[in-house]
Amino acid sequence: MTLYRFLSLIAASIGFVGAVFMSKSLLYLTPERMLSQTTAESLIKYSPNQIKAITSQKAHAVSGATAIFIAFLIQCVTLILIDEKIVFWKGHVVFIFIFISWVLILLVLWCILTCITEFLDQRYKRSVIASKLGSIFKSRKVTKEDAGLIEGMAQDLLGLDRYPQESTEEFIKRIAKFVGQPVITGIDLSEVRDN
Repeated sequence: MTLYRFLSLIAASIGFVGAVFMSKSLLYLTPERMLSQTTAESLIKYSPNQIKAITSQKAHAVSGATAIFIAFLIQCVTLILIDEKIVFWKGHVVFIFIFISWVLILLVLWCILTCITEFLDQRYKRSVIASKLGSIFKSRKVTKEDAGLIEGMAQDLLGLDRYPQESTEEFIKRIAKFVGQPVITGIDLSEVRDN
């Protein structure tokens, strides 16, 4: 390995570590932290726009960190395994083909990362609602304020509305099932029944 390759490998490694550290704050956001950052005076009030922004930022950070990791692996493999003396192209026609291929690869990568980001964003929104439901279920009682908050969060973050003939109790159970939060038996739902 030449000194040039060794220093390029070190530079790629430092760039990778730096990028991970830049996105570390967003990568460590848990649903509980997202929810606590988006509340006003209490957990009854919340800001759906803030939750959407934070979940979107985290989704973009995870997608970006994945792309940086793939680039780092390609760079390492290239610097360690590929011989410098191999000529990749000669002439303008091959250069144009390589340029078009490069643009297509970037477009495909952009589309894939966009899809991954959207998927993660929805997943994080569900996690925030599941976290709030979990804290409500731990108290073993669902109040009218809790039911209103969950209904608002489901509408604002996930676009889910109550069915016309659906009771509040049925709606809460449906949202809990949708976000993957098990409903604990023995929860007092008397305050929200018959609504």
